[in-house]
Amino acid sequence: MSKNKKRIAYFIVYAIYLATFNVSFWLGVIDNPNFNIHDFFMGFSSGAATGKKTGFRSRSFRSNRGPGQDWMNYPEKLRAVVERLRGVTVENRPALEVIPLLDTPGTLFYVDPPYPSSTRTNFGTYRHELTDAEHEALAECLRGCSGYVLISGYRCALYDRLFNGWQRMEKKTMCDHGYRQECLWLSPRTAEIVARNKQLSLIGDAHD
Repeated sequence: MSKNKKRIAYFIVYAIYLATFNVSFWLGVIDNPNFNIHDFFMGFSSGAATGKKTGFRSRSFRSNRGPGQDWMNYPEKLRAVVERLRGVTVENRPALEVIPLLDTPGTLFYVDPPYPSSTRTNFGTYRHELTDAEHEALAECLRGCSGYVLISGYRCALYDRLFNGWQRMEKKTMCDHGYRQECLWLSPRTAEIVARNKQLSLIGDAHD
């Protein structure tokens, strides 16, 4: 294993468990290229469960597992992550700029914005938030898409209004504070093709 790969493995195996590292990540005080891979994983594994901008999940109700146990397999999974991201373009621009550029009848948009403030007790802990007005602008953009659209979140009066007429699917899931009812809204065109594929699947099962 090369020296650089050993450093990467070290930071994923050990550094990610240190809350002080995570505080530094959020504050942006780490200026070392060796921490880039650690920062990358922090962006995916961090949460606001602590109620502070540490990015360090302090607990988990998922099978009584702590964050350390959740992240134990990260080093071995790193190769799969690298392979999956090969050829992927990451846009660091506002969604309202990118979505129209990528919209085609065959495009699938899965949108997972910061949840509306009315559904959360810790609004403002993330680096990037959306106001209700910004949720409305996003919804207007998504309603105008010619492609397929799915958006996830918690049910609230705002989303009931913005996505009225869209199919809503609900599932009870575990989060760091217990159970929540997660929702997935499907645009009319998306719901139509999902229903059609279900029908084809049932027909196929009947012929087997």
